[in-house]
Amino acid sequence: MQLIFQMQQLANDQEYLIICNHSEEINKLVADIARQNYTAPREGFIMDNLQSVMELSDNYNSLIMDKLVCTIPTRLNAMEGSTVLAATSLLGRKTHFFILRN
Repeated sequence: MQLIFQMQQLANDQEYLIICNHSEEINKLVADIARQNYTAPREGFIMDNLQSVMELSDNYNSLIMDKLVCTIPTRLNAMEGSTVLAATSLLGRKTHFFILRN
């Protein structure tokens, strides 16, 4: 949850948003993100189609897996359109969490 709270802090930081963005449409979306209640998780997702990546040689597996996991939020946000992608890119972090299921 700390990752989510850090993103919300960025969404609430008006000085940061003024420096990084000049789009009214994106600002409205970020303001909406900032107003949400993030005290408890509402949704989650499971990626279970990673088997082909897991079968790669050990030399590349960790590099590709890390890149794949880091790009999941961007790819999901891009599915909602360029405005959502731009707004969430302002709030994104390099940090992610990954749980490998057996």
